[in-house]
Amino acid sequence: YSDDGEVVEVSWSHDPDMRYDLTNYDEQDDHTVSFYYSAKWTRSESSREHVDAKSIPEPEHLEIRWFAIFNSIVTVLLLTGFMATILIRVLKNDFMRYARSEEEGQLDAEESGWKLVHGDVFRFPNRKELFCAILGNGAQLLCMCVGVLFLACLGLYTKYNR
Repeated sequence: YSDDGEVVEVSWSHDPDMRYDLTNYDEQDDHTVSFYYSAKWTRSESSREHVDAKSIPEPEHLEIRWFAIFNSIVTVLLLTGFMATILIRVLKNDFMRYARSEEEGQLDAEESGWKLVHGDVFRFPNRKELFCAILGNGAQLLCMCVGVLFLACLGLYTKYNR
């Protein structure tokens, strides 16, 4: 233990001759097993930080997994490109159809797909209170996760920066 009474280091040993075989245990036999231990406290000059540094070796350099980072960036860029391509095609077709319908004088063309929900955007949901509670909790959880990840990226949760 150290000067402030904190246990710094623990070591133990056992006597292999003092063992009891329980593999052939039968419930009818009455076996009593006694457990004994002894403790010897000695003052240590080493501090808690010294023992921690000795027990877990520090890495020589921080391993940055560049391939994983590059792979993630490329995946995000490809998915963004695919989504943009699909969205541009859909919007281009809609704009061309609107232009043709204006030239022909048909403004009341039947809408289809995602354009059918334009009237529902400003409609209140059935259970506003439940929707607000779920949305608020989700936003709080999202902010907490982003905050924890940001602090982890700064290295505040690593053992070596304490």
